[in-house]
Amino acid sequence: MPATHPASSFFPADLRKYGRLVGLPNNFVIADRDAALSILKRLKPTSLDEFRADLKPSKLLELISSCKSRNMSPGLYRRSAARAKGAEAASRIDAVADVYELYQEELEAVQAVDFDDILLYGWVCRSAVVLDLRRCY
Repeated sequence: MPATHPASSFFPADLRKYGRLVGLPNNFVIADRDAALSILKRLKPTSLDEFRADLKPSKLLELISSCKSRNMSPGLYRRSAARAKGAEAASRIDAVADVYELYQEELEAVQAVDFDDILLYGWVCRSAVVLDLRRCY
C-alpha cells in the first residue's frame, strides 16, 4: 500500500518552489498556533472593543481558520455581514474581518504563513502551476 501524507506535509515544499505564483517569498516561515495566537493578542482594532470579552484570540483564530477553509478573504467575510441577522451580528462580523485583515497583514510583514495558509495557498499554487503548464502545451 502506498504511503499517504497530509497535504500540509508536501505543500510547504511546493510553496517554496512556486510560492511566487501566489505572492509568497520562498523564504517564508510557518507560524504555528502559538505564534498565530501571539499575533492576534497584539492586534487591537477599536472595532473589536465591544466584543473583546467574547472574542478571545483563540476564538478569533478559530473564526479566521473557518474563513480560510471556505476560501473567504477578509473582504468576502466582511460582505457576509450584509446577510447577518441584526446590527450586533453585522458589527461582530465587521470586527472579526478587521482582525482577520490585520492578522494577514502581520503575517505578510514577517513573511509567515499559518497552517490554513499552507493548505489554501498550496491548492491555489498547484492550480496555478497546472494552468501554467497547460499554456506550454
